[in-house]
Amino acid sequence: MLYSTLSQPFVFLCLFATGVLGGVVFFTITFVVKKSKILLHTLQFFCVCFCFVSFHLVNLFTNYGEIRMFSVGAFLLGFFIVNILFSKFIAKILKKLYNLIRGKRKKEKDC
Repeated sequence: MLYSTLSQPFVFLCLFATGVLGGVVFFTITFVVKKSKILLHTLQFFCVCFCFVSFHLVNLFTNYGEIRMFSVGAFLLGFFIVNILFSKFIAKILKKLYNLIRGKRKKEKDC
């Protein structure tokens, strides 16, 4: 162990937040790209790569590169909480954003 165990809650929260961010990006890609399967799978692959790199970078800066089960669990917990519990809430926000942007484009075309 490289440092005191008092910083472990901070490490847990940072990796949990990184998992939440990765989950939001993954769900957004899945929600936005529905028609093209090839594009969907390609973007999901890059999203998984982004999640992998972000996990390791956050772990490197907060936990000095020590990978433990709680750090992997914190990341996965954040990722799956977003995709299981908050997917409907995020979908509503994305629909409202889409309608807001699309509504502005229609108004610009009318002018």
